[in-house]
Amino acid sequence: MTFILPVSGTNPKIATKEGLEAAVNAAIGAVAASGVTGFPYFANTTLGIAGTVDGGGFTTSDGASMFFYLNNSGTADLLAEVGTPLADSRIDAVEADLLALNGRVMGSFTEAESSAFGASVEVVWVKFDGLLLAFQPDDSGTCWQDSAGQTFSPLGNLPTFIQHWKVATNATKELSRSAVDAMTSGQRTAHQTSIENAHLHTEGDLILNGWVEILDEVIIGQRCVPVVIDGIAGEALSCGFFATSRYNISANSVFTAGATGAGSYAPYVKSLSIALDQSEAETAGQIAYNVAISAAPADIAAAIAASNTAFAGAFINYPAPFLGKEAFGVVDSMRITGMPNPATWQAPDFVEGDNDDNIGGWEVKNLQLSGFNTDLLVENGFHFFKLGRVDDWIWDLGDRAQDYRNRDVTTGVKREAIYFGRLDSLIADHIGIFQGGQIVYDKGEGNSITDQFGTIQLDGDGASLTLRSGRSQIGMLYGTEDVALPALSNKILCEAGTHDILGGSLIGDSLAMIKVTGGRVVYSGILRDTNTQGHGGLVTGGQLVFDGTHFVVGVEGGSTPFTYLNWQVGYLQQSGTGELVVKANCTAEAFLSGSVQGGSTLEPWQFTKVLNNNTGCNIEPSPRRRVDMVSALSGTSYCLFPIKGSRTYTLDGYDYIGNSTATILPDLQGLLAADEWNLFHFGAKCDGVANDGLAVKVAATLGIPVRTSGTILMDNHTVTIAADGGGFYGGGKFYVTGFLVDPSTTDGYSGFFRLDGVKGFTFDSVDFGRGVGTGRVHGVTAVNCEEISLRNVNCDHSDQAYSHLYLFFIWKYSKNCSIVDCRVLNSGNMVATGGDFASGSATGLVEGVQILNNYCKDIQSEAIDINHNTHDVVIDNNTLINCAFGEPTGEPVDIGGGDCDNIKVTNNTINNSGDVASAIWVKLGTKRVLIQGNVIDGGWAGGTDNTSKQAIQLHTDVEDVIITDNIISGYSRFTNTYQVLGVVITNNHVTCDQVGGFNSGDVLVSGNKFIQNSNSSFIFGEFATGDRQQFTNNVCYLSDTAPVGFRMQTTSVGGIFSDNTIIGGLVSFRPDGDATRVVSNLFVDASTKGITLVGSGVTVTQNTFLNCAMGLDQTAGSNGLVFTENLLRMSVSDTNLLANFRTANGCIARSNRVIGSTGGFAGLTNWTNSLSENPLIVT
Repeated sequence: MTFILPVSGTNPKIATKEGLEAAVNAAIGAVAASGVTGFPYFANTTLGIAGTVDGGGFTTSDGASMFFYLNNSGTADLLAEVGTPLADSRIDAVEADLLALNGRVMGSFTEAESSAFGASVEVVWVKFDGLLLAFQPDDSGTCWQDSAGQTFSPLGNLPTFIQHWKVATNATKELSRSAVDAMTSGQRTAHQTSIENAHLHTEGDLILNGWVEILDEVIIGQRCVPVVIDGIAGEALSCGFFATSRYNISANSVFTAGATGAGSYAPYVKSLSIALDQSEAETAGQIAYNVAISAAPADIAAAIAASNTAFAGAFINYPAPFLGKEAFGVVDSMRITGMPNPATWQAPDFVEGDNDDNIGGWEVKNLQLSGFNTDLLVENGFHFFKLGRVDDWIWDLGDRAQDYRNRDVTTGVKREAIYFGRLDSLIADHIGIFQGGQIVYDKGEGNSITDQFGTIQLDGDGASLTLRSGRSQIGMLYGTEDVALPALSNKILCEAGTHDILGGSLIGDSLAMIKVTGGRVVYSGILRDTNTQGHGGLVTGGQLVFDGTHFVVGVEGGSTPFTYLNWQVGYLQQSGTGELVVKANCTAEAFLSGSVQGGSTLEPWQFTKVLNNNTGCNIEPSPRRRVDMVSALSGTSYCLFPIKGSRTYTLDGYDYIGNSTATILPDLQGLLAADEWNLFHFGAKCDGVANDGLAVKVAATLGIPVRTSGTILMDNHTVTIAADGGGFYGGGKFYVTGFLVDPSTTDGYSGFFRLDGVKGFTFDSVDFGRGVGTGRVHGVTAVNCEEISLRNVNCDHSDQAYSHLYLFFIWKYSKNCSIVDCRVLNSGNMVATGGDFASGSATGLVEGVQILNNYCKDIQSEAIDINHNTHDVVIDNNTLINCAFGEPTGEPVDIGGGDCDNIKVTNNTINNSGDVASAIWVKLGTKRVLIQGNVIDGGWAGGTDNTSKQAIQLHTDVEDVIITDNIISGYSRFTNTYQVLGVVITNNHVTCDQVGGFNSGDVLVSGNKFIQNSNSSFIFGEFATGDRQQFTNNVCYLSDTAPVGFRMQTTSVGGIFSDNTIIGGLVSFRPDGDATRVVSNLFVDASTKGITLVGSGVTVTQNTFLNCAMGLDQTAGSNGLVFTENLLRMSVSDTNLLANFRTANGCIARSNRVIGSTGGFAGLTNWTNSLSENPLIVT
C-alpha cells in the first residue's frame, strides 16, 4: 500500500505496520480537517463535481487507491489518497523480515555515519530525501562510512536510487540549482563525486526521481543501468540531469557510456535525460530582439538576426553530452537538450577514433535531441549500428533558442545536425529532423554493405539530406519546404555513392529539390516543385534516375497562376558530366492558372530540352521552333512540354517525325527519324575530334540498324548493348586514341561494344581503329547472345606500330555468331571464343560459330582462337598471313582448352608463319576436328633441328581428327600427335623436314605425298605409344641423308606399314615394335637398306626392294620373323643381299625372289627352330 500526502509530493515507502497506520491516520485527519461530512463515491471527478455542491466532498477510485476531493467552485481539490490496505499477514511478514536482517533504522546519514555498527549487522536503513534506503556492509562500498571505518553499499535485492550516495533530488531544476548555489566548494566536490560513484558502482537499475545538477564528466559503469523514473515522454520532463555555467566545459563529455579497456562492453541505458542550460543566452537574445523590434517593428528578420548574434555571444560551450564508447551498448530512450554550436563540439558522440575502442553493436531505440550544431554523430563502428527512432526537434527550447537553431533557414548556413560516418552496417528505423539542419550520410566507399533507413523525415524549412558517399536504401522519405521563405539550395544533395529512395514525397520550393553532383540516386514517389526559379531535379555529375516518379509542376490552388510565362529554369535539368534518366513509368501533372490539368486533358507530356534562359520558356514553343531551340542549346535543361504528333521537324539537316510515345532520342523525346536512322540523329559529330561515345551508347540500344560515317571517337566509352535486332552499318570508323578502359582488364568486358543477352545484332561495313597502346582492347564482346554478326568489317592498323585490338570475342552462352568477309591488319586478334572451364566442369557453352572469307595479316596473337566450351565451328576460306608473330609459342589457329567439339578448318591459306609453334594447334579435350583443303606455308627452308615448328599439332586428349587434302610446306614438321585417339591423315601434299611423330592410338596415315627437304638429316616419321597404327598407300621422297625414313618404335605394337612407296634415304623403314606387318611396299634407292628389323613377330611380305643396297637387315634377337614373297630387283647386276639374317628363332623364310643380283640371303644358318622351305629364288 502506498500513500501520498498532497502537501509533500513525494512517495514514501511504507515498510512497517506502524508506518502504514500513521499514513492512514494522516489521510483520515486531512479529511476530517476539511469539515466536510460524508464523501459519496463517484466514478470520476467530472461526475463528482456535477453531483456535489460547492464545498462538498466526494471520493473516486482507480481500483488500487481511493481519492478524497473537495468541490472548490467546480474544481476538484485532492485532499488525500489511501492505497489498498495491506493484509495484516503481509505487515507481519515485513516486520519478520526486518528482524531477520538484524536491521538498524537511522533517521539520517549524519546519524548513520556517527554510529559504529557491530560486525553482526546485516542491513542499515537510512531515511533521506523522503526515502527509506537500505544498505549492507561492503568493504569496497562507496555510499558512506560509519565511525568505525566500515563502508556501505546499497542492499542488493532492493531498488537503488541515486539518493543512496547522499545525492538529493529536487522537484524542479531551479530548486536543484539553488541547492548547489548554497553548497560550499567542498560540498560541491563531494556532490559530484557521489554522482560519479553512483554511476560507476551501481549494478543494475540506478533510479533518478527528480532533478540533479551535474558539474563534471560522469562515466556510466558497465553494470550500471540509468533509469529516469518518469521516462522521457512529453514535451516537459519532471526529472533528469542538467548542467549550468558551473560545469567543467573542458571535460571529455557530460556522460561517458563505457570505460575503455580490453574486453569491456558499453552499458545499458534504460532512460536518461540531459538538459544543458542556455538560459543566459536565451535572455541575451530576447533583450536584443526586444530592442530591435522597438526600433523597427516591421523588420522581424533584423530582430531575429540581432537575437542570434546576442545568443551566440552568451552561449555556454558544453562538451559532448553523451559519449558512447566500447561496443554493444543499448539505449532504450534518451533526451538531450540545449547542445552548443561551435564546430569543435559534437553530440551525442557515438564515436571512438581508436580502432581498439570501436562502437559497433550499439542499439539506440529512442533518441530525442535539440541542439544548435551537430546533434548526433555516429562514426567508427566495426559492426552493425542500429537506431530505432531519432527526433531532432525543439525540445525545451525558448523562442530565441529556436531562432538560433534554425538560422540556416535565413542565412544559408548548413548545420550538420545528424552525421553518419564510417560504419560496417547501419540500420535506422526512423530519422526525423525539424527545421534548420541537415542529415549527412558519409560512410565512405570502402564498404559494399547497403545501409537501411526505414523512414527519413525532413520536416520544415532548412531540413535537408546530404549523401556524401556509401550505399544506402531509404524506404520512405518525406520533406517539405515553405514557399514563403528564401529557397533552400537543395532538399536532397548527392555527392557520391549509390542511393535508392524507394518511396518519397517531396513538396516545396528548394532551388533544387534533388541535386546530384556525383554518385547515383534513384528516386521513386512524388516530386512537387512550387518554385518557378528552382528545379525539381538537377544533375551536374553522376546519375539521377527517376523511376516510377510522379512529377507535379506548380501550386495547387495558388494565388499566382503557374504558367510557362513565369517559368524561369528547367523543371528537370542536366549539365556537365551528369546523366539524367527519366524512365517510362514516370507520370506528370501541372497546376496551371489555379486549375488541375493532367491525364487525358493534356497532350502526352515528355521531357525535352529547351533554352536555359528566361525568354526560351516564355511561350509554349511551336513544333518547329522546339527543334530549333534544341539545336541552339548552349546549356542543357529539361522541362515538361507537349509534343505534336505527325509533324515534320528538321535539325542539323536531318528530318524527324513527331510521335508522342517515342522515347528513343534522349534530347528529342517524342521524335522518330523520318527515314533511316543515322548516328547524327543521336548528336554524334563523326569528325574524329568530338567524343561521340554517348551518342553511340544511345543508338546501340534501339534494336534497329543505324548508319555510320566518318570517324566516331569513343574515348572512355564502352557501350553495353542489350537490345535485340540492332546494328551499325555504312562505313563509319569507331576509333579511340588510347585505352577504352583500364588496360589491366582481361575478363572480356574491356572494349568498344559489349553485347549481353542480345539476339540479332550486325556490324556491317564499319571500321575499328585505335591509337598506339599496349593494353588489350576488344572491338565487340558478345555474352549470352545469338546471331551476332560482323560482316565486311575493316580493322586496318597498318599505319601504326601495333594496336593490340582484338576484334571479336564470342563469350559464354553465345550461339550462331559469325565473322564474315572482314579484314584485320596489324592488330591483336581477329576472333576468339570461349565459355568457362574450371576443375574439369564445363559451363557457358558457345556453339554455332562461323568464321568465313576473312583476311588477316600481321596479327601478334592467334588470328583465330577457339577456346574451351566451343562446339560446331566452321573456319573456312580465310587467309592468314604472318599471324601470331609476337608469340613464338603461339599459332595462327588455336583450337581447344577443354570441351571443344565439331570444329571444321577448311580451305584456308596460312602463310609466312614459320616463326610460330604451329599453323594449326588442336589441344586439350577437343573432339571431331576436320582439317581439309588448306594451303599452309610456314616459310621454313629446312636443315636445322627445330622440331617445335609444326604445321599441324594435335596434343593431349584429342579425339577423332581428320587431316585431308591439305598442301603444306615450309615447316620443320608436318604434324605431331600426342595422346590423341582416332586420327585419319589422307591425301595431303607435304614438304617438310619431318612428317612428325604419331604418339597415339588408332592412327591412319594413307594416300599422302610426303617430300622431305633435301638437306634434312632427320628421321622422317615415327610411330610410338599406341596400337592400331597404320601407314598405307603413301608416297614418300626422302632426303639422301635421312638416317631412317619411318620408324615404328618399341612402344608401337601391331602397326601396319603397307602399300607405300618410299624413295631414297639411308634406311627406308625400321620396325622396332613387335607384331608389325610390312606388306606390299615399294622401297626405292635405299642407300643402306630398305628395312632395319628390330622388333619381334614382324611380318615382311610381298614387298619390293628396287635398287636398294640391301633389302632387309635383321637385328639379332628379332625372333618370329615371317619373311615371304619379297623381291629384290637391281637395275644393274650386283651382289646386293635381299636379306641379312642374324641370330633368331621361330622365323620363316619362303618364296622370296632376287632379280639382277647374286647376293640372295646371308646368315640363314643363324636361325634356330625356324622354317626355310624354298626360301629364295634367284633369277
